[in-house]
Amino acid sequence: MAPIIPFRALLLVLVAVPSFQQASAFSTPPPTTSTPDMTTTTPDMSTITPPHPTTTTLHTSFADVIPIDNDLFYPYGPNEGDTANPANDDGGSDIIGISFSFPYFNHLHDSLWVNTNGVISFLGQIAQYTPDSFPLGDGRRLITPFWGDVDTRNGGFVMYRETTDPNILARATTDIRLTFPYLPNFQAAWAFVATWHEVAYFGSGSEKRNTFQAVLVSNGRQSFTIFNYGNITWTTGTASGGDELTGLGGTPAQVGFNAGDGIVYYSVNGSQTDAIVDVETTSNVNLPGRWIFRIDSYIEEGGCNADASIRLCPFFGTMLGGTKVGISGPCFDEYMDIRCKFGANDPVPGWVESDTTAACISPFLSNPGRVPLMVSTDGGNTYDYWAMYTSVHPDRLLPQLRTTENAADETITIEWQLSSVDGNTVNVYLYGFDETAGTWDVVAQLGSDVPNTGSYTLSIADGWIPEDVATGALSISPGNGGTGMLLYGGIATYVSVRATAAASCDAWCLADSLLPDFVEQLSREIPCPATLNQARGDVGNFEADEACLRVLDSSAATNKMAACCWMGLEEGHQIGYTQIHRWAWFWGDPHFVTLNGVPYTFNGAGEFVLLTVNNGEFLAQARMEQLFSDGSPVDATIFTALAMKEGSSETVQLQLSEVRTMDVIVDGELMDFQDLTVQEFSGFTVTVEEAAEAQISFDSGIGVIVSAMEGMLSIAMKLPFQMKGQTLGLLGKWNEEAEDDLTTPNGTVVAADSSTEDIHYLFGLTWMIDEADSLFTYGPGESYDIFKNTEFTPTFELPLASAEFQAQAEEVCGTDNQACLFDVLTTGRLAVANVSIRAKREYTEEIEELITCGPLDPPNVPGTLIIPSYSIGSVATFECEVGVLATAWERVCQPGGTWSYAPPPVCEVCARPYQVRYGMCVRFVPRPMNYPAAVAYCQNDQAELLPVRNPAVIEDADRRLLRRGPCTPGLWSGLTDAETEGTWIWHDGVAYVSGNIPGNSAAADCAYLTRRAGLELRVTSCDNSRKTFICKR
Repeated sequence: MAPIIPFRALLLVLVAVPSFQQASAFSTPPPTTSTPDMTTTTPDMSTITPPHPTTTTLHTSFADVIPIDNDLFYPYGPNEGDTANPANDDGGSDIIGISFSFPYFNHLHDSLWVNTNGVISFLGQIAQYTPDSFPLGDGRRLITPFWGDVDTRNGGFVMYRETTDPNILARATTDIRLTFPYLPNFQAAWAFVATWHEVAYFGSGSEKRNTFQAVLVSNGRQSFTIFNYGNITWTTGTASGGDELTGLGGTPAQVGFNAGDGIVYYSVNGSQTDAIVDVETTSNVNLPGRWIFRIDSYIEEGGCNADASIRLCPFFGTMLGGTKVGISGPCFDEYMDIRCKFGANDPVPGWVESDTTAACISPFLSNPGRVPLMVSTDGGNTYDYWAMYTSVHPDRLLPQLRTTENAADETITIEWQLSSVDGNTVNVYLYGFDETAGTWDVVAQLGSDVPNTGSYTLSIADGWIPEDVATGALSISPGNGGTGMLLYGGIATYVSVRATAAASCDAWCLADSLLPDFVEQLSREIPCPATLNQARGDVGNFEADEACLRVLDSSAATNKMAACCWMGLEEGHQIGYTQIHRWAWFWGDPHFVTLNGVPYTFNGAGEFVLLTVNNGEFLAQARMEQLFSDGSPVDATIFTALAMKEGSSETVQLQLSEVRTMDVIVDGELMDFQDLTVQEFSGFTVTVEEAAEAQISFDSGIGVIVSAMEGMLSIAMKLPFQMKGQTLGLLGKWNEEAEDDLTTPNGTVVAADSSTEDIHYLFGLTWMIDEADSLFTYGPGESYDIFKNTEFTPTFELPLASAEFQAQAEEVCGTDNQACLFDVLTTGRLAVANVSIRAKREYTEEIEELITCGPLDPPNVPGTLIIPSYSIGSVATFECEVGVLATAWERVCQPGGTWSYAPPPVCEVCARPYQVRYGMCVRFVPRPMNYPAAVAYCQNDQAELLPVRNPAVIEDADRRLLRRGPCTPGLWSGLTDAETEGTWIWHDGVAYVSGNIPGNSAAADCAYLTRRAGLELRVTSCDNSRKTFICKR
């Protein structure tokens, strides 16, 4: 046999791919990194090994294939629509395009090869017949159910198919859920079945055959491989040193996974040893002949393992407790005494459900956030397993019970999902919170061993609620002494009986009046936003209340029987808003706008101090990596990861992911936000409502928004005003002085108008971090040194481009957006413009939105200052406490955020018989007159007829007309179309825009108000009808 041609020498067309390794210091599950697939040329790996010497071809027709009788195997064969490879030695399929982006080792793949020698490959065909030991580099990204020297000319078939058949997907879904209990909601969306049916080995002098199968399964985010083994009788072809008659010896087959980077791999025990011939008798899921793995980011074995870390399902629950928490990872047996310890709480008993799962019920947890959940299998003597459990505020979760109050018979109906409670009966409780003791416990049992029908109605007329209960929730649990999760309704305030409601409200109001005034205590450093957009933009200080986002049933929302306690707030309070924080932005390859508003570009390659506040009390570090465009390196870098920590908080890291768009990693653990979009951690809260954007709110008020777009990160960071004067780093020295914005760690100032090259070398590179100071968690195959590249030289000037592409770039970016032009011309991709355009737009809108005039000191005149909003253009007015304004008074919020000047308002007392009403001096004239006479009467009294269009005037008129009864002649409204028929004008010249007036005709030119079924506007003759009216001075 000819010597093997070195594999590595023939793969020079491949660009190096990101590194992975199987072992790491991760908690469960390990975080991962991902960069865009940089491979542009698919190598023809079929040329790596010369063909074997010619042998006699022995095979039957593929159409005659009869699948083996083995329940582990997924259906295969010609009747299932499989495609067979031609009989061959060391060959395989052509490239197979698949309709699904399959995640494998943090990369997405839309094609693969099914190779004769027991290998599925993703970057090229594999013809090598003697398996090399893992790990392998040179781009060999492989799944190897049985990599050995197969020769189908001597017998057997290799076949495959892609499928979305519902029966296959349902079977795969069940297999994955059973194997990975922490994924109870996994739903297979795609599968690929490759089968090696009764295949022979090269040089075979016997009838020995192997049958095995690889099933790839994915939902687009998570992916798995199922290896099924039938009869395995040989391990090695003769060209690999195997025996001609036994197929054993030499270099036996390899079973496992290889990332292709020379670092990350996984080998099934026994691979490349004689023991691999018994693979059909072994398993990692307690089914001999079946092995299951999760493979999307790293390789995770299915089933249980005594040395495994634990997984929780769910990993979160209401802080009220009562959540059934499933535990998987270790192997359990029925004799184990399970104990669970949630943080500092006393241990709670658990139970074993199967050899792969145990469970316990969470206790009441006094605070939201993450707590360690420690698990003991020996009754609490030792706690060998732990994971982090997330305690969630009840408002962030939908109530598990639906309650409906029925006013007619004073009952409450509780409804729940039957499947949520184990057993045939339930107990119904009222839980209450004791504010003094800080405990959450049963205060009343409302039903015992009630049939578990999913509904229960109880009477509230008997006063079953203790009088000292203020806050609580209805709950149900399994009856007959059963164990299981508690279901809670929403937190509510209860009073014992309706008769005591008024007294309870009075007592509550009295207690509340003794507390500090909320409005008065609103600090001007953190005031209430004036608009919803301001609140949303003030990440770090404000977040949406979950109750505002929840769609509720109207009956539940209105709560008709509830006693509503409220007190009016006197006018004059201001809940103001000023621009009390500052934003910094960075995006693209990479462009910065500092906290002082200074723009610059810095293309570093490595990890840098983005921002340090108060000598490191808050620290943010950014990772920049060289950009690849269509597989080719570009002389520019992009943001790929951000790590932050404040004081003793956990460390939060955000980074690009080819599979998941963007990953959030907290203290080394990859977090999942699919089922819980808002999660609280030590020192900060993270909100991820869509895969491409995350918001991080630190306790200090620092807010960060990270977006993934076009394969790069864009980051916006907001700092509270009190941090002004305490910042350094790439985001500048925030002091409103642009001159010293670019200050290095040793205090050297680089002028903000320096060249991009000077900024790069004299300022940017000085902020590269040392390895010992890194906040980053490094994934398999990653390290500080891999990202550090002090020798990288970027492009400092706008690259030259063809006139055509230059014109296209300017059309997309505009000629004034230099950052956008730089990105497009550097990468050669017009799509990259979207990042710069969006960043500039959002920065401009954010700044404009946050420019407000803030609180306005009221005039030193008795009365009320009225401010409808604090945005640009808003008009502040004043109402006198006594009398009316002598002249109109207003102050306008001007561009730039300042109020216009106005002298103090002057209030005048109304001369009798005029009175102050509606903020003016008015006189109601009860003697009816025709319309011209009414107008003249007011004018002779040095007044004007009052148009009745102000809501307060209309309401007052309605009361007067109602009080006078049906005999009243009506009230002139001040509305007439006497000048132009059909065009109604108010007496003060304002056009009427509220629609048609019933009964309009040429003889009826004046409108009046009257009361029939309700307040009505009617028309009549101006001269021949007499009505009452109102004069205004």
